[in-house]
Amino acid sequence: MAVDLLHKKEKVARDMILRFMDKTNGLMELSDSALESLFSDPALQIVGYQEHGQLRGYLLFRFQAGEGGHFLNNDIIVRTFVYETAAF
Repeated sequence: MAVDLLHKKEKVARDMILRFMDKTNGLMELSDSALESLFSDPALQIVGYQEHGQLRGYLLFRFQAGEGGHFLNNDIIVRTFVYETAAF
């Protein structure tokens, strides 16, 4: 089991997203340009979960300054949280 940033592993994440879309009806199909934007937006962070060498899930999020203006006070804004289980 491993957790890793995925910006450098775009193809691995893209393959997992497409695999998940094929198996479920709960994830909208993304165009190539929409998938590309996930990896090119500097504000978005992508963290992936791997099991037995295969990507099984990812979390797409960004940080937003919290109330009060202190640099350590941030909110995490989750855009997408996708994972596969043994049922898939």
